[in-house]
Amino acid sequence: YLTKSGKAADADLRTALDFTPDERARLGIRTMLAQNRESNLNDPAGALPLYLANLAGKSRIGGADEFRSLERAAAILAGQGKFDEALALFDVVDFDKQTGFWLHEMLLAKAATLKAAGQKDEAAKLFSQVQEDKTASEAHQKRAREAL
Repeated sequence: YLTKSGKAADADLRTALDFTPDERARLGIRTMLAQNRESNLNDPAGALPLYLANLAGKSRIGGADEFRSLERAAAILAGQGKFDEALALFDVVDFDKQTGFWLHEMLLAKAATLKAAGQKDEAAKLFSQVQEDKTASEAHQKRAREAL
């Protein structure tokens, strides 16, 4: 899918998904398939079920593909005006225990979803939290600052 051959990548990734029994590998394939649909095929609605499948039945997440899936699913749902569904996705993130890159990425994603939902004060709190966090990367702090 990185070569931007969206239709061919979609077919190849669907075949890989059909023949891959390992759930961790399937999670990665679903993520690539969703990203291809969203980026190369301009089909966010087709990507959404794949992102959601990576989160299905989980009370907590911790892997990069899970975090990416949550971030993109929330953005797609928010874009569809389904703000409650989008915000509910963040329940699988333990914001009190999460650290590092994914903490800040999830805070920014949740803040963007809150902002899209019209909850600007709540969004501003999260953007400010990232901006002021000395452990946040410069890129995260900049994104937070620009969103305020």
